[in-house]
Amino acid sequence: MPISRLTLQQQVRDELLGWLQEGKLSAGQRITEQWLSQSLSVSRTPVREALRGLEREGLVCRADRGYSVIAINEQMVREVYPMLCGSNASGCG
Repeated sequence: MPISRLTLQQQVRDELLGWLQEGKLSAGQRITEQWLSQSLSVSRTPVREALRGLEREGLVCRADRGYSVIAINEQMVREVYPMLCGSNASGCG
């Protein structure tokens, strides 16, 4: 089995996806780079890049001085679930 070396940005993204999946981040919740970087004990750069990626995927959107978690509907679950399983397979069953 090949060893996977995830970048810090990928690790932050995976953690945020896990939080979304577990409900630790709820729809409409405002999140900031500063809060996430402090919560994850990482610099703001990988947090910023992870949030931009999640924004491109439609899971968060820019809000006043931060980001906001998008409300997920059934169609989004069908589209996002395989992505969650791909990056965080232990959380899918």
